[in-house]
Amino acid sequence: LPDLPRVIVGELEIQRLQLAEEILGRPQLVTVEGRLDTEADVITAALTIAAPDGEGDGIFIDIEHDPVRELLAAQVQVREAPGGLIGTLLGIPEAGPIAATLTGQGPLDQWQGRYSASIEGYGRTEGDVAATFQPDLSIALDGRATVAQTLLPAEAVALLGSTADYTLRLASAEGTLHLERAAVQAGAVDLDMQGVWATPAQTLDVQVNVTFDEI
Repeated sequence: LPDLPRVIVGELEIQRLQLAEEILGRPQLVTVEGRLDTEADVITAALTIAAPDGEGDGIFIDIEHDPVRELLAAQVQVREAPGGLIGTLLGIPEAGPIAATLTGQGPLDQWQGRYSASIEGYGRTEGDVAATFQPDLSIALDGRATVAQTLLPAEAVALLGSTADYTLRLASAEGTLHLERAAVQAGAVDLDMQGVWATPAQTLDVQVNVTFDEI
C-alpha cells in the first residue's frame, strides 16, 4: 500500500449533510461520522454514513493496517431500509431492505475475506474473495448468486434457473488490466471470458465462449 501522510482525525461528525437532487434524483439527508490515525503503529480508519432517523441503518467501514507486519483487516457492513441512499443510487428505490457485508484479513500478498449482499425482491449473492496488494493488484472472487424468479420470464428460468455460480480473476500491472477469467454457470448455460484492457492505448481485447448443455 502507498505511504500515507501523518494524519490524526480524532473525531469527524457531520450531523446533517444534504445531498442535492442532481446527485440521487431526489434530495437525501445523511449523517457522517469518522476517524483516522496514520501515526500509530497500526493505522486505523472508520467511516459511517447513515440517515439521521435510520435506526441502525447505514454504511459502516472499519479498516486496520499494520505497515510493519504488512497486515490488513477490513470490515464493511451495509444495512438499509426501503427507499434509502443505496437503493436510490442503484435506481431501485422501491426495493425491499438491502444488506451487505465484507470481512477479511491477512497479509498484503495473500489477503482473504468473505462477502454477502442481498436486496429483498431482487436476489442475493455470497462468496469468497482473495486479493494481493503488492507487488501488483489482483482480485479473485468465487461465489453464488440467486435471482428472484419473478424478475425473469418463464423461458429464462427454464434455461438459466434462478441460481448461478461465478468466478472472477482480475490482475493489474503497468497500466494494463487483465481479465484472467470470468466464468458463470447458470442452468444449461456456461459462459467463459478472458480479456485485456490496456489503459495507455485505450484498447480492449476480449474472448467469450458460451456453451449450452442439452435441455
